[in-house]
Amino acid sequence: MVQRILIAGASGGLGNTLYQALHKRYEVLGTCFQHSMPHFQTLDLRDFEATNKLLADFQPDLLINTVAWTDVDGCERDLRQAFGLNLETALSIRLAVAAQNCKLIHISTNDLFSGLQSLSNEEDRPEPVNVYARTKYMAEQLFADLPNALILRFTFLSWWTSGKTSFSRWLVQSLQQGQTIKLFKDQYNAPLYVGTLVEWLEQLWHLQGVYHLGSERRSRLDTGLALAQALNLNTDLIEAVSVHDSHLYAPRPLDVSLSSEKLKQATGLSAHFDTEIAKLAAALPADLQPN
Repeated sequence: MVQRILIAGASGGLGNTLYQALHKRYEVLGTCFQHSMPHFQTLDLRDFEATNKLLADFQPDLLINTVAWTDVDGCERDLRQAFGLNLETALSIRLAVAAQNCKLIHISTNDLFSGLQSLSNEEDRPEPVNVYARTKYMAEQLFADLPNALILRFTFLSWWTSGKTSFSRWLVQSLQQGQTIKLFKDQYNAPLYVGTLVEWLEQLWHLQGVYHLGSERRSRLDTGLALAQALNLNTDLIEAVSVHDSHLYAPRPLDVSLSSEKLKQATGLSAHFDTEIAKLAAALPADLQPN
């Protein structure tokens, strides 16, 4: 039975969302690194001795690892930091979890695949095309032999801002200010509202192995248009562009949509794009509400 939960990376968008939801029902401790926050334990997770001591002292039944440096271009430019934050932290956590024998949920990414096929499943071979994805895949492999580990791959929609502005917040702020924005018409994923993950979590943590989460396959353009329409924003300000014309520093896979059929078969859980957008729109934060 899960009673005590440690959230690694609780100062980030996903980690903090999970903390806010779970601490009301469980004994939860969050860790933070650069963003010191009240009620969180400041910890450099690359330090195995410190990480192992925290686990030994707190004795969590479950550790949720949300730690990641998700700046794709930043990872490409700074390999040392990318490997440190995405891989060294995972190694430290892997060793500590094994020593303390607690359940692990590792948050991975949908960016592991080459982007040459749609709706990749858990049996498809990852072929990462950039440093960020390579470090995330290597982190997954560290946990692959742990019998009590669950690895979740997905892309999520949220309003949280910590270090960088989320896609949803950037889109709404830009359109509210009358700015024209460009969205990729040829980059696809299967987005999930972060609140859906929170709703599902207690039904997931008994699982083991790799699971994909998501809704239907949609382009970034589709997602932006749907959110703008749900909030009655001016969609004429949205311009469709190609990834190939964007001159991004790091290569991007074009299609990282995931099939979540395995999850549905195991748990009965499934998500639908229109519902995810509606839930995201309904959770519009106060600072983005129209005057």
